[in-house]
Amino acid sequence: MRRKRKPMDPAKAMAITCIITALAAVWCVVSGIIGITFKDKQSINKLISTGCEEGDFFEGDVSYSSDCILRMKHTINFIPIAYENYFIVISSDGKNAAVVRADKDFSESFHNGIAAEPVHVKGRVKETDYKVQRELTDITAQLRQEGISVSSENYYDFISTRYYVLRIILGILLILCTVSGIVMSKNQMNGSGSVRTSAGVFTIILCVSCVLMLHVMSMS
Repeated sequence: MRRKRKPMDPAKAMAITCIITALAAVWCVVSGIIGITFKDKQSINKLISTGCEEGDFFEGDVSYSSDCILRMKHTINFIPIAYENYFIVISSDGKNAAVVRADKDFSESFHNGIAAEPVHVKGRVKETDYKVQRELTDITAQLRQEGISVSSENYYDFISTRYYVLRIILGILLILCTVSGIVMSKNQMNGSGSVRTSAGVFTIILCVSCVLMLHVMSMS
């Protein structure tokens, strides 16, 4: 006769949850700080002309850009959680181009593809998802036919700094979640009447953290 497994002690379950959230918080804060304090930034025009590698940090001015060429929607159970907007930026010499990810209104800084004043950008080079590469096949092929060198294997992420900041915010939320979980456990052990309040605070912070985590992960 099989023995019934005893349910895990709530205090032990909360302790495990707090350890996991604390470790996740440390990773989010550390990786976010590293991301926004990066050094060794290279000229974006130089990288577009000579080639880039995943992980390169860049900064510089761009003067030529297409309208949004691709908008990718990320969903969970048909619920949108994030949108990605891709553009084509042309180098200053007009001979090379690159795929970039930016805000949806990025092209508003350009009139007929030309900026009245150079647009300053910075960020990090990332590997392009295969779905995005597939969607961009026709566009990159057309550019090559026109004599413009372009690769869709990597893209220049103009909004990476924002998501490093969001990682730090997520880390802070997870720290608050850990603290509220510890407080809730102590109230349960002491039979305090404020258990319901602390449980409510823990649940709210956890839900907000999960929503933000899904958004950040889908855009990372």
